[in-house]
Formats: sequence, structure tokens, C-alpha cells
Amino acid sequence: METSTVGGGEGMEGMSVKLATEEVTLFSAWFCPFAQRAWIALEEKKVKFRCVEVDPYAKPAELMAANPRGLVPAIVHKGKGLFESMVVVEYVDEAFPRGSLGIDDRPRGSLMPLEPYDRALARIWIDHIGKKVVPTFYRVLQTQDPKEQDEAKADYLRALKELSMAMVELSPTSSFFMGGEQLGIVDIALAPWVAARSIIVEHYRNLSIPPSSDFERLRRWRSAVLNHPSVKATLQDEDKLIQIYKRYATNEATSQVAVAIKTNRPLP
Repeated sequence: METSTVGGGEGMEGMSVKLATEEVTLFSAWFCPFAQRAWIALEEKKVKFRCVEVDPYAKPAELMAANPRGLVPAIVHKGKGLFESMVVVEYVDEAFPRGSLGIDDRPRGSLMPLEPYDRALARIWIDHIGKKVVPTFYRVLQTQDPKEQDEAKADYLRALKELSMAMVELSPTSSFFMGGEQLGIVDIALAPWVAARSIIVEHYRNLSIPPSSDFERLRRWRSAVLNHPSVKATLQDEDKLIQIYKRYATNEATSQVAVAIKTNRPLP
């Protein structure tokens, strides 16, 4: 993987750089959990890619050419741009299919389950994450009124409990991942918030995954995901994440996500 920076964005520090023939260009921002989804997918599918670190607030021309909305992640593959994090993840899974050789010369797996019913279940839980987990994560951070904070926390834990119970039903007892022995698409949808950024709500709102048995599977999942090589390759310094998310904790962030939460609109 090659890395470069445009538009004044910060580089992804601490990353090992692997020079390779470019197959995909990923436009990313180191602090963005949506971009992390795409990055994890590229790592897991063993795709040759160039990561371009951008400042999404500045919306440089290179990013706008790939995504007219000016949001990350965006990718360019074979001269064509795509965006929306889970669309990108599914595209990477299909464009580099199961059985094709990755950059490690080993056959790739599939991020999506193989059976139609299991694929449908995966989409149900991705929808749950997008509607119940991610927006509530930001509500917990951005809400300033203590009573409303408590309500947001309760909603967040309720959504996580539902996921934790689903993990018990969907996955073999020997597996920590959602629906199988390997990291999959539901894990990738959830990981940037509940795994990689749980430290943020813990720091600012004293909220962590409860120690009760209802959340045991989720705690095991989080540990397994954080130790998975494809996720570890995308993790950022926790102190820097805490610092940059301070603007969310004080409700001063101006991102499209932050504005959507402030105005009670769906996330972009």
C-alpha cells in the first residue's frame, strides 16, 4: 500500500508502507470511522491499493472527482469512482471475489456469507448498525443535557444488547465473529465504532460495554476484532482520537454527521 496526502490532511501515522502496483485508490481521513470500514475491507481482501489521505473539510479536487458529495471514503477502481462506506465494502468483496488470489498469493475469502439466507441476515444487522448503533453513538457524544444523555446511553446499550444476543444465535460457539469463523461484512460495519472508538464514549461519557452476561458475546467480539490483523492495520492512536472527537463531545463539530445529529436528521 502506498500513501499520500492531499488537501492538507494528516497522514496515517505508524503505518507500515508496502509499495505495490496500484489497483485501487482509497480516499480516506485517518479519524473517519466510515473510511475505516473501506480500509478494513481492502486489507482483509488483500487488495493492492493506494491510500490518499485528504482533508474532507477542504474537499480537494481529487476527492470531488471520486465523490461529488466530497465525503470519505471514496475509491477509484479502473477509472471509476464509488462512495458510501458499505457500498464500497460490498464492491471490494465482489470486485475481488472469493477464490481469486490476493497480494499474498493466497485465495481470497468472502466478506458476505455464501448462502442467500445468511446474506439476508447480514443485511438486516448492517441495517440495525446503521440505524440504531451509529447514530446513537453520536447522540451519546453530542447531547449536552444530562437527562438526554442518559436516554441516549440507554438507547445505545439497548442496540448493543440486541447485537450481542444476535451474535450468540448467528455464530458458532467457537467463533467470535458475526456469522462465521472469519471476519465478515457485519464485523466491518460495526468495528469502527464499538471496537475502535469505544474509548471515546468511555472517556467523554463514562460509558463502556457492561460486564453483565447479556453483553459477554459483544465483549469477546470486541477483543477478537481489535486483535484481527486487518483491523489492527487501520487502528489509530487513541489519544489523538480522543482529542479530535472533543468537538463532538462539546457539540461543536461541523461535519455532516454532526449537523444531522444536531438537527435530528438521518445521517448522510
